Amino acid sequence: MIQLQQVSKAYTTSRGTVRALDGISLDVASGEFLAVRGASGSGKSTLLAVVGGLAQPTAGRVTVGGCELTQMSPSQRSQFRAEHIGFVFQMFHLLPYLNVVDNVLLAARSMTPEHKAYALELLDRFGLTERRWHRPAQLSAGERQRVAMARAMLNRPALLLADEPTGNLDDRNAGAVLDLLDQYHTDGGTVVLVTHHADAAARAQRTVTLEAGRFA
Repeated sequence: MIQLQQVSKAYTTSRGTVRALDGISLDVASGEFLAVRGASGSGKSTLLAVVGGLAQPTAGRVTVGGCELTQMSPSQRSQFRAEHIGFVFQMFHLLPYLNVVDNVLLAARSMTPEHKAYALELLDRFGLTERRWHRPAQLSAGERQRVAMARAMLNRPALLLADEPTGNLDDRNAGAVLDLLDQYHTDGGTVVLVTHHADAAARAQRTVTLEAGRFA
């Protein structure tokens, strides 16, 4: 599903050049659940951004689902993300003026009755049936993250990238979100989970550790 070949990503700052990723290579099989651990600033979020086509590497090749993202235009990468990749972040990124259903439907490439039906199905599956018409401010943190998960899954992506999705949650809600990731993986999806937490990483089949932009 994912192949990184000698990938580097450098940023220019007021203090000089920062190498967030430093010539890393990685293969992730289709249907695998991979956890990525490392200290703050080790390059974990940059890794997800590169894999998801949100950032272009400074050097190297990034291939996802057999498609080389580094050869795509920005519009092609955007379309590829919409069709094949779901994102879940520590911050929920829900629009406060939209209800739960409409927040999930933001991911729809085109508004169809099928999209709305699947959005409602996901919300039912995620225990949000009674919350579907509420706005984010009326939800708990755990409920908001489950809404974000439903949005990420609306287009039935082959790959789910999760960046510290339990970082703002208590143990009970964190467990519920990790259960949803487990179910997505059991259903055949590929997961890359960035996390500081050992209990979250324990859900994965394999764990890699980044240190200063390189795998330890």
